[in-house]
Amino acid sequence: MKKKACDPLSVILGLAVILLFWDHLFQNYGAAQSNISSIDQNALLALKSSITYDPNNILATNWSATTSVCSWIGVSCNNATRPRVTALDLSSMGLEGSIPQDIGNLSFLVMLDLSNNRLAGEIPSGLGSLPNLEALFLGKNRLSGTIPSDIGEFRSLERLYLWGNELHGNIPISIGNASRLTLLEFSHNRFSGPVPNSLGNLKQLRLLNLDTNYLTDVSFISSLANCKELRIIHLSFNPFNTTLPASIGNLSAVLEQFAMAGCKIKGNIPRETGNLSSLTKLDLGDNELTGPIPTSIGRLKKLQGLSLYNNSLEGSIPSEICQLSYLFVLSLKYNKLAGSIPACLGSMTSMRALHLEANNLAFRIPSSFWNLKDVLYVNLSSNSLSGELPLSIGNLKVSVMLDLSSNYFSGVIPSTLGSLQNLKYLSLAYNTFQGPVPESFGKFVSMEELDLSSNNLSGAVPKSFENLTSLKYLNWIHAGISKVQEYFFSRVKEFCWALTEIHSSTHHINNAEYGLEGIVSTRGDVYSFGILLMETFTRSKPTDEMFGEGMSLKDYVQKALPDSVAKIVDEHLLSEEKHLLSKIKCLSSIFTLAMDCVIEFPEQRTYITEVLATLKHIRTRYLADTVRILLPKDYAAVQSNISSIDQNALLSLKSHITYDPNNFLATNWSTTTSVCSWIGVYCTNANPHRVTTLNLSSMGLEGSIPPDIGNLSFLVKLDLSNNRFTGEIPSGHHPAFHLQYLHGIGNLANLKNLDLYDNLISGSIPMPAFNMSSLMIMTLGRNRLNGSLPDDVCQNLPNLIWFYINHNEIFGKIPNGVWKCKQLILFAVEYNKLTGSIPTVLGNLTQLQGLQLGSNCLTDANNLAFPIPSSFWNLKDFLQVNLSTNSLSGQLPLSVVNLKVIVGLHLSSNHFSGAIPSTLGSLPILQYLSLAYNTFQGTVPESFGNFDKFGRWIPALVSKVQEYFSRRREEFCCALAEIYSSNNHINTACCFIHIDLSSNHISGVIPSTIASLQTPESLSLANNTFQGPIPESFGNLVNMQVLDLSSNNLSGVIPKSFEKLSPQSYLNENKGLCSRSLLQYPKCKNIFPERTKTRPVKLIDRYGLQGIVSTRGDVYSFGILLMETFTRKKPTDEMFGEGMSLKDYVKGALPDSIAKIVDEHLLSEEEHLLAKIKCFTSIFTLATNCLEKRTDITEVLATLKHIRTRYLADTDPGFPSITYDPNNILATNWSATTSVCSWIGVSTNNATRPRVTALDLSSMGLEGSIPQDIGNLSFLVMLDLSNNRLAGEIPSGLGSLPILEALFLGKNRLSGIIPPSICNISTLRELRLRSNKLSGNIPEGIGNLARLEILDLFDNLISGSIPVSAFNLSSLKIMLFSRNRLSVSLSDDTCQNLPRLEWLDLGSNQIVGKIPPGLGKCKQLKRLNLQYNKLSGRIPAALANLTQLEELKLATNSLTGVPYEF
Repeated sequence: MKKKACDPLSVILGLAVILLFWDHLFQNYGAAQSNISSIDQNALLALKSSITYDPNNILATNWSATTSVCSWIGVSCNNATRPRVTALDLSSMGLEGSIPQDIGNLSFLVMLDLSNNRLAGEIPSGLGSLPNLEALFLGKNRLSGTIPSDIGEFRSLERLYLWGNELHGNIPISIGNASRLTLLEFSHNRFSGPVPNSLGNLKQLRLLNLDTNYLTDVSFISSLANCKELRIIHLSFNPFNTTLPASIGNLSAVLEQFAMAGCKIKGNIPRETGNLSSLTKLDLGDNELTGPIPTSIGRLKKLQGLSLYNNSLEGSIPSEICQLSYLFVLSLKYNKLAGSIPACLGSMTSMRALHLEANNLAFRIPSSFWNLKDVLYVNLSSNSLSGELPLSIGNLKVSVMLDLSSNYFSGVIPSTLGSLQNLKYLSLAYNTFQGPVPESFGKFVSMEELDLSSNNLSGAVPKSFENLTSLKYLNWIHAGISKVQEYFFSRVKEFCWALTEIHSSTHHINNAEYGLEGIVSTRGDVYSFGILLMETFTRSKPTDEMFGEGMSLKDYVQKALPDSVAKIVDEHLLSEEKHLLSKIKCLSSIFTLAMDCVIEFPEQRTYITEVLATLKHIRTRYLADTVRILLPKDYAAVQSNISSIDQNALLSLKSHITYDPNNFLATNWSTTTSVCSWIGVYCTNANPHRVTTLNLSSMGLEGSIPPDIGNLSFLVKLDLSNNRFTGEIPSGHHPAFHLQYLHGIGNLANLKNLDLYDNLISGSIPMPAFNMSSLMIMTLGRNRLNGSLPDDVCQNLPNLIWFYINHNEIFGKIPNGVWKCKQLILFAVEYNKLTGSIPTVLGNLTQLQGLQLGSNCLTDANNLAFPIPSSFWNLKDFLQVNLSTNSLSGQLPLSVVNLKVIVGLHLSSNHFSGAIPSTLGSLPILQYLSLAYNTFQGTVPESFGNFDKFGRWIPALVSKVQEYFSRRREEFCCALAEIYSSNNHINTACCFIHIDLSSNHISGVIPSTIASLQTPESLSLANNTFQGPIPESFGNLVNMQVLDLSSNNLSGVIPKSFEKLSPQSYLNENKGLCSRSLLQYPKCKNIFPERTKTRPVKLIDRYGLQGIVSTRGDVYSFGILLMETFTRKKPTDEMFGEGMSLKDYVKGALPDSIAKIVDEHLLSEEEHLLAKIKCFTSIFTLATNCLEKRTDITEVLATLKHIRTRYLADTDPGFPSITYDPNNILATNWSATTSVCSWIGVSTNNATRPRVTALDLSSMGLEGSIPQDIGNLSFLVMLDLSNNRLAGEIPSGLGSLPILEALFLGKNRLSGIIPPSICNISTLRELRLRSNKLSGNIPEGIGNLARLEILDLFDNLISGSIPVSAFNLSSLKIMLFSRNRLSVSLSDDTCQNLPRLEWLDLGSNQIVGKIPPGLGKCKQLKRLNLQYNKLSGRIPAALANLTQLEELKLATNSLTGVPYEF
């Protein structure tokens, strides 16, 4: 009987049968896919649970299990039917916590960015299982530990950023397997050892940054010659301590930056350096280089920055340097260079900064030198230059700094210097200049620091100096200028009434360390002002004959105080008896103030603002005493002046805050309210107008600390901890001239608590910080501080009890002077770069209770048997000692028993040897003992079982600093977790014992006494040579969280009691162990009868390779099933064998011969024949992808549904375009029985016969296509179908919408080209097509859209060039073309016709050529993105014309030069 031919319905039914069969065959697959989706959710929830602090509560409020993960903040997903997480960006959110292993379950992840937070712990090894990861950003956190060994498994990884953490150990060799890496950023960590040569395997590497680590051995540089794309190499601040290899000349021909500063590099600069022809920056400063500067440097024609400072280079400056026509910065300071300054330097017009100071340069400055009209910074100080300065010095019109001090210049100062109106810093000190100071100096409107000291100048101070309103520092000392006193005396008109005038003429008085011994200083500093007060009111001069070696003016005044003032005061001032007592009282106050100004040590002198305020107060009291009238206005003025000092200091701090997430300061710190009511500001009743405490901790602030903070002279506590402050601690010194400012941290004479913990502060700890005699607490940990500690660190800190600078980059030795801090309770310098031995003087700190020296580079003193000073063990109040991760060696003495109250003893990762002292077991309250990673030998003392046999309390030992310990309780064991309770005993409810003896040479049996401990939490004896059985009693350690006995020589039966222990118990790599019940270990023999061996069952092939069908429900098998269904053939048919499989059979017919292999019954009718062939072609293509690409099953099912939909659409005109509506909104609401005006998403006009004007179906999860009929909505003004899953092409019928203004189709799955008909919509203002799969070119007619304001084609597959007409859209404000495949060069008239453009985004394309200067004509531009292209050449200076610019992205191109105009 002839079978009935198949019609379209048969095809549909066939597909339905397959879907049903799939559900039947793999009935649990849907649950599995749900499980896959939940894997992503669970991984993210695990991350959420590991976050311990979220300042903005973003995760707590937004990451909810009741919503799709794809809607969570920071999460991006793909466009699959069942979407998977592809990107996770939680950067810069202030998060604290750790990264869980579960993050490795996000198997579709392409980008992970957790940078700029405060995450701690180790990098989880599970990240290596992310097969698609391309970018990993973990920089600027607190991550520790080593780089996971599976880093080489990142086969897709392109960008790896781990900088700014606390990672240590070696850089693993396996990193060379991550062959697609282009950017590798490991700077500012603690990596050590040699850099692996496997880096040479990274052929696509473009950036390598290993700055600021502990790396050694530069031999790896030779291997980098294989990295032909390498553009940037930063290796600075590593202790390489070797010579620079000649192989540096073999590095990449496109290398642009090479930095190796501060690496103790010795020997000569290799002449092969001149081979690096593309180099723009070369930094070898701060090393130990010798010999001449090689002339081959002149071959670096593109060089813009050359830094060879602070070496021992000799010879002359080679004239070949003048061939570097692009050189921007030249720093050769602090070397031994001799000879003259090359005349050709004057031809280097690109020069902006020239530092030649501290060399042996001699002779005259060549006249051509003054042709450097664009130079900003010139420092020629500390040389042997001579001659007169020419008038042509006035050519340096734009200079802001000029230092010619400490030379042999002579003659008069040229008047043309005054024309340098941009000059801020000028020093001519220590020369032999003569004549007057030019009147033109009064034109220095920007001048902040002027030093003319130590010359032979004459004449009066120019009157024009009154115009120097910006001046902060002025040094006249030994300048030879007369009548300085007259300048002040002329203002003293009438006794105490004149004090106000004195105040008005001292705008530029500074604290300084001059004028000792009563010798008058013509410099306007506090000391000199004190002398001036004495001279004024005694009418005596320091040079009078009455003053000599036995008596100075200062002694004269001091002896008269307080009762004999009338004997020394100018007699004319007391000639009248009226108000005599009031006058003497006033004069006594003045002389007392003067004596405060002339204290010998500068740091103890009264601050100038206080001096001036006191003068006004003295005047006010004198008026009140003599006029007999209460002067509340005057008195209030004094108080207001004092109060305004504090207010101005705080407002200065506010102005330096660049980011305040909660707007506390912006909304609360207002000049209309008292500073004492401001958030974080506290005043006391004793000083109601003065700020005594400033606490802005944990507010998420970003910015810098201004010098004005030093004006808060009553401040007792300053707490800016747990923020993001950058820059240096204001010291009161300027780095250019080594001069002292008015302000700075050292002026806080009353400060007791300084807390800058956990910020990003850099630079060294300023010397004034060590001179604050009232200071008790100094907490500067977790910053980026560097430099060394001064030898007299404690000379002026007699009250210091807390010194905490952990987690910085402090280097040098622990100073012996620390013993002078007699009250010190905590000395914490962990995680720095300290070297040398532990000073014996530490044993003198009898109050010390916490010593943290871990993670430094400390070594032994003279290889002593006992390297830790013997006095160290006499510090009986020690609670916690950490010496771990250093290079200490020798033995531990029995005297360790003296540490009776110690809670934590950390000695791991050193080279200690010998036997473990048995006296350790006698320490009554020891809670944490780590001796791991040493070379201890012998057995474990039996006394270790005594650790918790003693009372679980100790006396209160640190009552002085309870408040501060409570804030840092993580620094001590749980003995400090709850600071002393009311009965003065430690609450030890949380105390558990942690013992780590792993990785030593300990042998013998495990003492059974350890099992008698009542509260052990962790015990590690791994990696030793223990023998014998595991004590049965170990099973009683019910509180044990971690028990690690792995890698020993243990034997015997594992006690059954082990089943009760935590899973975190490790016994592996003990070959002699066996078990009766633990399946992961070998069975013990002769315990149970041996079971009968059975024949192993062969598992069915999961993958179905070679076309053999697998009954297991995987994607491969489903592909085979599709082929069988529609070809009506089986893989086992005779036609298939070694030469042909079912897969080959189908694949060979694609795409044009499908009709030859499809079941003939399916094509027996000609109706819709082409639609059927198109349908089968799609099915067989899908089946092939199942076999070869293993397409995700959710994609397979979605594709099948789409194929069915397309077939129905092709064959049934009445078939709807929307194929899936998850909420059934259209099915239930869009009814022909109701008016379209009431349909969801539809808006109409108010006409009698309303027409649809807007259609908004965005974010509804719709699937299907956009029909041509949409073009019939002729009144449509807005169409928004964005953020759905619509597929197919954009219908050309949209071009028929005559008044459409907004078209939103972004975030769908649309493909094909942008239909040219869209360019016919002349009313269009917004065209948003982002995040689709559109291809082809941008239509040429795009320029017809004259009203277009927003053009968004971001993230598509568009190629070709950008039509010229697109740059003629005069109304355009936003052009977003990034993440496409555009290849074009930008013309200089790009912005000619785009006057309103605010945002131009062309990033991640293939843009070539140079950045045209014409971009500077886009005057309204706020955001410009050209990164990730192929641009080359210099960055045009014209970009500096973009005054509205807020964001500029030019990264990852081949650009050179940063114009000084920036």
